[in-house]
Amino acid sequence: HDFEECENVESETFVAANEKLIASLPVFRKKQVDWAYVKTLDIAPAGTRLFIKSLENETGIPVTAGEDSYIMIGCLGEVYEICKVKFENSYDDTGEKLDLFSTFFDFLPAVEKPETGEYIPIDELAKICRPKPGNGILALELNNRTKIFRPDWEDYFIGNQGDYMAIRKDDHKDIYIIQKEVFCRTYEPAE
Repeated sequence: HDFEECENVESETFVAANEKLIASLPVFRKKQVDWAYVKTLDIAPAGTRLFIKSLENETGIPVTAGEDSYIMIGCLGEVYEICKVKFENSYDDTGEKLDLFSTFFDFLPAVEKPETGEYIPIDELAKICRPKPGNGILALELNNRTKIFRPDWEDYFIGNQGDYMAIRKDDHKDIYIIQKEVFCRTYEPAE
């Protein structure tokens, strides 16, 4: 895979250059399936540097534990960071703990503390949440292997042909990759 041609997308440049394309994209919303989340402060003290091991990022997404930083876990074990306000606007917390035995992840979510090399499984700390009816995302199926770079991330998201580039409908600078299988299982066309 390292030698495959790869298209690089810088989020702000892409949005500025593709306003008409973005406006024409179909809108999707999350299906009413269970998601899980973990507050980063439940993993480590404030200010601790963590790397979220992710399906869409080979090295781990860097995050800093803090009051505003949550980690989302999807139905296949996919993980990503979300800020507290975005979480509260997008999800309802059920208060239920995640039951790993009733959830079959393809990928077991974990974070790494880079200064010690310690891996911390986060499934035992996770609680269930459900998507609120919301604005949704705009989605574009990828024709090529693609890396998305955002100014608010130190690293990148990577997707393959058939995966989706997602753009938050209410924040076009919020662009990321959703693997095809994850997209098909967790999103539906908005009506």
